[in-house]
Amino acid sequence: MVIKEMIFGIIGGLGLFLFGMRLMSDGLKKVAGQKLKKLLGSLTKHRVVAVLVGALGSYKTFMCTNSCHETSCFGQSRTNFAHQGAG
Repeated sequence: MVIKEMIFGIIGGLGLFLFGMRLMSDGLKKVAGQKLKKLLGSLTKHRVVAVLVGALGSYKTFMCTNSCHETSCFGQSRTNFAHQGAG
C-alpha cells in the first residue's frame, strides 16, 4: 500500500511539474514572443558567443538560486545552533 501511494505521488508530482513548465513556456511566449527570439538568434549566431552566453546565463541562474537558498537555510541554522547551545 505504501509503495502504491509513493508511485502515484511521484507520477502526480511529475505531472504537475510538466504542467507548470508548459504554463510557464506559454506565458513566456506570449510576453516575449518575437523580441526574445530575435535577441537569442543574434546572441547565438556564432558558436563561441553562444557558449559564453549559455555559460553566463547558467552562472547567473545558479548564483541567484544559491543566494536564495543560503538566506533561507542560514536563517534556520542560526536558530538551530542557538537552541543547541542554550540546552
